[in-house]
Amino acid sequence: MIPRVEPVKIPKVHVYCNGHRPATAFVSELFYGIAEAEDTTVLATDASFSRNRCRGDMTTVEKRQIYMLKYPRGYELVWIEDPENHPWTRDRCQPQNQHPELMETSCGG
Repeated sequence: MIPRVEPVKIPKVHVYCNGHRPATAFVSELFYGIAEAEDTTVLATDASFSRNRCRGDMTTVEKRQIYMLKYPRGYELVWIEDPENHPWTRDRCQPQNQHPELMETSCGG
C-alpha cells in the first residue's frame, strides 16, 4: 500500500498598492505599498512615486528577504492589481479601515 501524501501548502505573501496621497506644493504624489502575510501581519511597506515603481519597490531582493524571514521554507508572492475588488483586500480598502493619510483617496488610487 502506498502512503497518502498530503500536498504541501505554500503560504502566500499578498502585495498591493493601497491608494496614494496626491501631490501638494511641498510633496510629490506618493503611492503606498503593503505586503501582508496570510495571518495579515504587515511584513513590509513602502512609499513610491508611481504605481509601477510601487510594485517594483515591494518586490526587491531586500523585501523578498524580509518575506523569507516569515516563511523560510518558501512562499508565493501574490500581486493584487485591483485591491478594491480583490477578496483579500476588499474590507481593508474601505475608507474607515485605511490609514488616516489615505482617507481622501480610494484604495486603488
